[in-house]
Amino acid sequence: MTVTFLVTPRFVWLARKKRKIGKGYFNGYGGKVEAGETPLQSAVREVKQESTVTVFQNRLVERAVIEFWRRGVHEFTCHMYVTTLWEGNPQETPEMEMPEPFRRGSPPLSKMMVGDRLWVRQVILGQEIPRSPDGSRFIHYDYHRKKVIEHNIPEYAI
Repeated sequence: MTVTFLVTPRFVWLARKKRKIGKGYFNGYGGKVEAGETPLQSAVREVKQESTVTVFQNRLVERAVIEFWRRGVHEFTCHMYVTTLWEGNPQETPEMEMPEPFRRGSPPLSKMMVGDRLWVRQVILGQEIPRSPDGSRFIHYDYHRKKVIEHNIPEYAI
């Protein structure tokens, strides 16, 4: 999985998801890495598909890699990217509602998935979430993804 955030010096573009994991919540653009793709290739494809804009692999900066679990079962690994360069204007698509700009330091956390609230501000501000001593970061959800049971994401601090 990948999630990419389109950022300017002052704003981040977010849109509500129309379906799948996170339906109704604000997020960046992303999805599943297809067979034969790298995470970077997937990020470029998914951003185009979900926002109509074109991003460039060499301008995507990876800020985190997080393992997502639910009820003791590994669901997916997600690569989080930011980019400051793209072509086009983000638009509504079948997968995402019309994007909205939010100040980078104050994304709509209460309207984002509960696990995203642990890391999203740090990522969109351009900070890396460092790997843990064992090399991984994780978020473990309850069955309905409404509550974080456990995580090892460092607390965000400005």
